[in-house]
Amino acid sequence: MKINHNRFARQPVITAMGLICIFVFTGAVQDLALKPVFKNAEASNTERIEQLEKRVTILEKILFSTAKLDTQRAERLLADRLARLKDSRRLFASGLITEFELQQDQRQVEEARREMELATTESRQNQLVSELELIEAERNLKFATEQLEYRRRMSSRGFATKGEVERLEKMVELADRKLKHAKTKLEAARELEALKK
Repeated sequence: MKINHNRFARQPVITAMGLICIFVFTGAVQDLALKPVFKNAEASNTERIEQLEKRVTILEKILFSTAKLDTQRAERLLADRLARLKDSRRLFASGLITEFELQQDQRQVEEARREMELATTESRQNQLVSELELIEAERNLKFATEQLEYRRRMSSRGFATKGEVERLEKMVELADRKLKHAKTKLEAARELEALKK
């Protein structure tokens, strides 16, 4: 006598927590997308840059949190499928399920392993990208600082205007902000990687 188990049917399962995460994530992104970028049309460039940086930071937090959820979901799925495969082997040995059903569970375990590998690879890539962005931000700050020092020396001799020096001071300030932002992003990527281990 063969028993047909519904647990072998391939149906997407969405938990209540998963639905809440989906609604919260999409709502947060929509809120960010609908808000005007600049509240005051006559805001200075530094104010505009600050507003944009705040938005980017919020979006990155959302992306990192979804990546964290993806790896946790992949881990749970793999553990679930391994437990199901163990049960299937026991049922197959007892003659309660067919070899085809056992092979189906084995394929599902392999799919879950591949999904887990993809999730962990993606977070490693995020960390590598963050490290490259940090290196670039450090180089940009060093270059802007050197340019500013050179223009100041040239200005003291009368070969550069005050406007050029002020423009380079703003570039140094911007490069410093980008460096801080890159450091924060790298720290977040490292924390995410540490959570997975």
